[in-house]
Amino acid sequence: KLDLALKDAVKSLKRDNCNFDALNSNEKELDVQILPRCTSSWGHNNKDKNNSNTLNNFLNHMYYIDTREFRHRTGYEVSHCMLSCERFDRAAEKHYLNIGTTPLGNGTKLELKMFESGDGTCQFKVIGISNEEELMTNVVKILNRAKELEIDIMCFPEMLGSEKIQDKIGEVLSDFPEENDKRSPVLTVCPTIWKDEENKVVVLDEYGVEVLTQNKQKPYVHEDQGQFYKEALKPQKHIKVLHCDGIGRLAILICRDALERDFLQAVLEILKVTLLIVPSFSTGYYDFSEDLKMCAAYDCSVIWINTCSAIPNDKRLNNDKIGFVRKAGKKTIFRNGEHCYNFSECIRKQGGEECSKCIFTEKLYFESTGCK
Repeated sequence: KLDLALKDAVKSLKRDNCNFDALNSNEKELDVQILPRCTSSWGHNNKDKNNSNTLNNFLNHMYYIDTREFRHRTGYEVSHCMLSCERFDRAAEKHYLNIGTTPLGNGTKLELKMFESGDGTCQFKVIGISNEEELMTNVVKILNRAKELEIDIMCFPEMLGSEKIQDKIGEVLSDFPEENDKRSPVLTVCPTIWKDEENKVVVLDEYGVEVLTQNKQKPYVHEDQGQFYKEALKPQKHIKVLHCDGIGRLAILICRDALERDFLQAVLEILKVTLLIVPSFSTGYYDFSEDLKMCAAYDCSVIWINTCSAIPNDKRLNNDKIGFVRKAGKKTIFRNGEHCYNFSECIRKQGGEECSKCIFTEKLYFESTGCK
């Protein structure tokens, strides 16, 4: 009865760019968030009913999160934002979501400051990037190319961002289109910015308006001349989930965060994320492909994008991955599995072109239009 009673409230909440904590005003007292149920167009019908016996399996218009359990397992708080499914009308017409990823730069060097903290830990801060102007040029060309390719979600890697680069992305997206121009991506996952002991990603909509931000929580350990330095992060202990019919629930875990198995499992089991985006600056030490396989069991598709700049030239192999899209869900809709991008496909290596033309695309096929 409660599910039916909240049907209209849920429908009214499924509006554009709405930030909220929960449908219920007493979520802090109960440690329960009641949320609108948005379905992904690639997920199996009633899959949870075969795996568990919880109240969520019998709710059609809403679902709930046990925030006490999530906090107990992860130490994190969770908040939410809503995006209207009408934003993805182009994807609905074509019956697929067009994903774009780019390594962005091939020779970017991070400017690091090494220091010893008060407790004796060796740490580092990122104080700059070596070729900001070149990356800004690449960003503009890549976004214009994304328009031509009708990309719906455009993903950049970790670490290669700055406030100037992010402002440029917002400027390009907010430009009023000329007649007959194609639209910008509905969502652009900007390259992360390292500033004030935060490594943060910002997601902008097709008009350059901020939709959500997500901080990195788990520090990367950098080796320099036999000494190990830990990324000097101040964890925010907070995750934000974007809800949208057709996509379901989207979250971003920056690089190392996605490799924490217990945390990832809680994100999948409790938050029920259906599209996970993982921007990285990875030297290749960790096997993201292997560690993220568990997402398939939860019908969660994954986008992982690394940057060539993270891997030294003398350590690159043609079969090294610089990104992949792992499709999960109904096998009748699309060919499931991992679709990888390797150095052997790098445009710069194959044809001498600049990194500004390097975009990998993959389609997540829809069974329905997505809007409910």
